[in-house]
Amino acid sequence: MWKAGKQDKAVSDQLSDFSKNSDTDQSHAENAESWRSQTETIHKHSYYYANSSLISFHAKTHSNQSDSPLPPIWRGPTNIAFFMTIPPSETQSLSIDLIDIYGGTQTRVATSDDAIESYADEMERGAVFPPITVFYDGSKHWLADGFHRLLAVKRNGGTEIPAEVQAGSRTDALRHALGANATNGLYRTNADKRNVADIALREWPDLSNAFIAEVCKVSGELVRNVRTDLTKRGEIAKAEIVT
Repeated sequence: MWKAGKQDKAVSDQLSDFSKNSDTDQSHAENAESWRSQTETIHKHSYYYANSSLISFHAKTHSNQSDSPLPPIWRGPTNIAFFMTIPPSETQSLSIDLIDIYGGTQTRVATSDDAIESYADEMERGAVFPPITVFYDGSKHWLADGFHRLLAVKRNGGTEIPAEVQAGSRTDALRHALGANATNGLYRTNADKRNVADIALREWPDLSNAFIAEVCKVSGELVRNVRTDLTKRGEIAKAEIVT
């Protein structure tokens, strides 16, 4: 069981590592050392909870304040568990009936019947496809990548599918799903790319355009345009700080 009092250095290192790795917040890398000194301050206003091996961290200090020790994308009512490292996955054969495909983690505009039929035909001929990716929160298995593969197995009458199962919530599954289709066999359309940016902005409107672009594997310009449209229509609030 993780204990809050023993995690100061780990959390501080994770925060400073994130700062160093951000291609849009490089200036914050200079503050990495000061982040460590701020760990005690953060912990005075934070707490941990353990759910199996998944640890979530909620910072409740300096929210949207100009004197915040955190860079802009960390400010606001964002659950910092979004950024935490997920434990290694375990590959297993998983019953299709256990997998939630209706939880809002399908990030394309729509699935492709042609792709499903093609995958199903290839599977019947003996083709081996990569495992799907699922996040399990102790109650539900959230499908993050592999909707077409799962539907192809189902079309063939299958009841189980190879799956990489990671500990994590719907949020973790969605975060993975937003960028997953950028590199797999079925390329995203421009509408798909716009859709992932739309989903991410509705879920996390306080995150920076640059960070959402990185998560979604789309351009920062696309994210800015989608944010502008959503803000004009009043579908998301105007962010106080956007980078």
